[in-house]
Amino acid sequence: MRFAATLLAIFFVAAAPVAPGSSTPPASLDQLLAAVRKASGEPYRYHIVSHAREQVDGRTIDITYDDEGVRHRVRRCAGVLCGGVYFDGKHGYETNLNDSPVPFGDDADGWQLTMNTVKSYAFTDPAFRLSGGRIAERPPGTLDGRSIRRIVVIPAGGVAMEVAIDESTSLLAAADTNNGYFRFTFHQHRSVDGKVTVPFQVDLHEPPSGRFGSSEIVTQPFARYESREIVAEPLAVPAGLVPRIEGASVTAKLLRSDPFGDIPILECTIGGQTVPCLLDTGNSGMSMSLELAEKLGIEPVGTSFGITGVGSYVTGVAKGPPLSIGAGITYPSAYYVLLHDIHGFGFDLVLGTDVFARARLTIDYPMREVTFAPESSDPLEHPLPLAFQSVVPLVSVNLGGDSVPMLLDTGDQSTINLASWYYEAHPTLFKATTKMNVSGVGGSAEQLIGEIPSVTLGDFLVAHQRIGATKKPFATGDGHVGSGFFAHFRVTFDYAHGRIGLSPRSGDEAVTLKP
Repeated sequence: MRFAATLLAIFFVAAAPVAPGSSTPPASLDQLLAAVRKASGEPYRYHIVSHAREQVDGRTIDITYDDEGVRHRVRRCAGVLCGGVYFDGKHGYETNLNDSPVPFGDDADGWQLTMNTVKSYAFTDPAFRLSGGRIAERPPGTLDGRSIRRIVVIPAGGVAMEVAIDESTSLLAAADTNNGYFRFTFHQHRSVDGKVTVPFQVDLHEPPSGRFGSSEIVTQPFARYESREIVAEPLAVPAGLVPRIEGASVTAKLLRSDPFGDIPILECTIGGQTVPCLLDTGNSGMSMSLELAEKLGIEPVGTSFGITGVGSYVTGVAKGPPLSIGAGITYPSAYYVLLHDIHGFGFDLVLGTDVFARARLTIDYPMREVTFAPESSDPLEHPLPLAFQSVVPLVSVNLGGDSVPMLLDTGDQSTINLASWYYEAHPTLFKATTKMNVSGVGGSAEQLIGEIPSVTLGDFLVAHQRIGATKKPFATGDGHVGSGFFAHFRVTFDYAHGRIGLSPRSGDEAVTLKP
């Protein structure tokens, strides 16, 4: 879970005065940490698995929490369909139906590291300070009528968090970011397997949503563990769909698809059926046409699934067999969202986040080919950072002098496709000269069309680009950057490291390096 950095500051009650004539000096910091370590049983040394449930829209969601030191994983499942988050000790990731991980972004990493350090009691480990972690004392105080010791915990690479220790139990009472973004309180401490003592209830205290600066504080459940246990197996890393790639890389030709311009379509084989597939960075997973599902004889599993494209509808999810692309690329069996309308558009599979998450793909728009290679941290040409929201990528695009977060959507044939509400708020971006109906998953919508003098993306300025504004709900970002724009480039997608690389088409007069 990520929190806005603009929440109202919330601080512990001011320090309580020391009783006059008190003859017992307070324990030193080292003595305090030793007492907390003993009382808690050092949870950071174990892999603790916890279970909870909650009701969402009439459905039961089963939640599994895995904690192992500062590593942490949460999976939320409705039947066999799961999604979640994972923190590897340095970086956070979001996962989808096929357990494919994409990075959250550095803005959340420091907070997650500190929170995991606190709740696992890792700050009490003598190794914490030896490895660069810092602990500072603050004056003691009271919290809900209890005497507390107050310390500030700062892991190496983390943010500052103020921690309250209940003096009567030597256990966590509360944690508050040093900037005052939000506050947690810990309750119902119980023994687990006779080894550790951990809370079974965690509450979050914050201002009401959208009312930053309000003196009102809302308390809501953050975690309600029904059971917690220590397990011997190490915490499992989300694997996603790791492709088998023959050799160092494999290149496949893209198909020509006149009705859809530059969008990348290639041939795939699944269950003995060879069909056109769309490479779509705007899709959060994998999708299949109903017609293909019927040919393969596969049935929906689990609960219903809501999708949003140009329109929206509720559909099912089915488990499909392994997928082959070209002569040397194979992806394992995966869950596919069943789409009612894509067969009519000329393709039967949509390959989204799962195909990009565990490989390095280069779509060479000028050459009309795509290259698949294993994950790599090797340098990219003109790299540009990505952010991810709901496991799809966002890029920052400069339009008319403003930096605009937009969905990177290779499945959109547009060049720049704005949300209508954004265009209404910025009507001077372009003058609409025509309008047209556009179709996609879920229905059709009206799009206003014009031209923008220039668009800046990363190191490049691209002149005289077609731009539109579509009257439809945009689930992510303020618009889309589509394949019509990326047709000027060879684009390398490196989801694992949260970036893309751009190389312009040779001799393309529309593209220039920024001054």
